[in-house]
Amino acid sequence: MISRRKLILMLTITVVYFFSDTLFKAGYFKQITNTKLESNEIIRGIYGPEDMEWDNENNVIYVSSSDRRSTYKGIWKSSDGVYQLNPLSGEFHKMHTNWDKEFHPHGISYFQESGQKYLYTVNHFKTENSIELFCIRADSLIHIKSYAHALLHSPNDVVGVGVDQFYATNDHGNTSRLGVQVENYLRMPYSYLVYYDGTKYIKALEGLVYANGVQISNDDSSLFVSHTIGREIIVLDRNRITGELFEVERINMLAGVDNINVDHENNLWVAAHPQLLKFSSHANDSSNHSPSQVYKLTPSQNGYQVKKTFESDGALISGSSVALFAQGKLYIGGVFDDKIVSFTP
Repeated sequence: MISRRKLILMLTITVVYFFSDTLFKAGYFKQITNTKLESNEIIRGIYGPEDMEWDNENNVIYVSSSDRRSTYKGIWKSSDGVYQLNPLSGEFHKMHTNWDKEFHPHGISYFQESGQKYLYTVNHFKTENSIELFCIRADSLIHIKSYAHALLHSPNDVVGVGVDQFYATNDHGNTSRLGVQVENYLRMPYSYLVYYDGTKYIKALEGLVYANGVQISNDDSSLFVSHTIGREIIVLDRNRITGELFEVERINMLAGVDNINVDHENNLWVAAHPQLLKFSSHANDSSNHSPSQVYKLTPSQNGYQVKKTFESDGALISGSSVALFAQGKLYIGGVFDDKIVSFTP
């Protein structure tokens, strides 16, 4: 039998190892070097531009906006919504909608079907969460349908694969605030990806620790999921008829990856949080900067080639959650900042 002293020693070593490993994987010891930019532009006035989507036909960027620090205090701002941003002029305006319910968008997904444009949005109410489907008409969002389900109790991002068909990440398995914190810090794999095929909801990918961004390839044949605390991008082949997914590879990113965008050359642009504990501090206090990173993943015969294209200690932009490449420029938004940073990479 193991003596009490040996048992205590083994438990102590296990706890110390887990704690040290948690700090390491959270980026606590990571050094941050600011990327030297020849020039950059700052577009101010859109609060919490957490996600962005590109409409290349109309040359407009759709921006998800929510003043999240106010919501933490129980204050829901009327400025929350989806914005249209002109990348050439830097001008933006909030899109009108015929939907009269609370609208506080998180992840968004733009797609076309039969010549019509649509936008899915993750929406957070005061007491529940949902996914909303809108038809885009000029600068207006015409509401079509609301989606709510037990498997979508904590939706983070969504990608539409058709009208009434989508994938969505559920970033936690727990529903209570304490349960969510325990799940995060103990790295419990309770998060998952949901698929709705028009009639039923299923778990399409399980065993994740904070599933975050989800995106689809230009030909609809591949799906990409950001595994934030797992620090990786999961690449999956997709059956376009059944929606079934088959894992292809996991790309080690060494950072807390967030939203994903795909450009016209099939490159992935991924925003990331290199120091997750500082991001938690930044969420509670705007004076605490959270470092930001952006990665470009280029497809090749040997998988994706990863290149870091931007890094900031948080002074220029904190808590980067989305990177979008359009019109030769890179646009970076964050979860809490009231600005979007753009530059030529």
